[in-house]
Amino acid sequence: TGCGKEVVVNLIQELSNRGTGPFVKLNCGAIPETLIDYEFFGHEKGAFTDAKIQKKGVFERASGGTLFLDEIGELSLAAQVRLLRVLQQKIVTRIGGMHSIPVDFRLVAATHRDLKQMAEEGRFRNDLLYRLNLFPLRIPPLRERQEDLFPLTDFFLNRLRSKYGISQPLSLSQKSVEQMQKYKWPGNVRELENTLERSVLTSSDYQNIQIVFEGETGWSGPVVQAASPEQIKLESFEMMQKHYFEAVLKATKGKISGADGAAALTDMHPNTLRSKLEKLGVTFKAVKPEL
Repeated sequence: TGCGKEVVVNLIQELSNRGTGPFVKLNCGAIPETLIDYEFFGHEKGAFTDAKIQKKGVFERASGGTLFLDEIGELSLAAQVRLLRVLQQKIVTRIGGMHSIPVDFRLVAATHRDLKQMAEEGRFRNDLLYRLNLFPLRIPPLRERQEDLFPLTDFFLNRLRSKYGISQPLSLSQKSVEQMQKYKWPGNVRELENTLERSVLTSSDYQNIQIVFEGETGWSGPVVQAASPEQIKLESFEMMQKHYFEAVLKATKGKISGADGAAALTDMHPNTLRSKLEKLGVTFKAVKPEL
């Protein structure tokens, strides 16, 4: 669940005898049904109007290594048939091609759905389920493995230090530690990662970071009095933006332009960013910002 399955799949690839081979990932839930054949099988140059070059599909690219099909429960029945045929025959033919191409890959599939129930309801093929269910692994949700919570937290905080160029160590407040232990983490590891990043970006003290769960602003100042819920939401959003850009400026030591500047980090034009900072009233007092 969340990033946990990716860690497991990466370990399977790295520690296996296919570790030096290709490692191809495809999120089945992100591919429209009309494009699934192009992703699965690829195409020859000129196979259709926009086919300017030859493209290999995921089965062919993964040959000799591992293919990871994430969210396999999202595949339509028609796509399941195509996948099953490749697993049985171990050959593919590119769209617009005339020749069968042998493929040899390890398939690892993941899903958050109950495939057995889906098969009983006729939404997942039994024969494909049997083939996939050779060696099932269940990754417990984060709420069931509390012992992993803070090792993962340390890992993500170190990665955030590198991402935002923060020189000092990042530490959570004691209150935040207690809140995290009580929280159920419905979004699992991915929610943990996003929550920590949000908390770091809205923090003014890297040694005493306050955890900010989804829907919270991270602002601990005076409550804004407003005439309506809409105004409260607007004020909170603007305050969150302000804290975000202050954190970005802090991470880039006030630098706006350049490859390591705040504009590049936020994917904005430097002049657009300067205008945004001026509108929000953002200043950076720790260093002299290049505004």
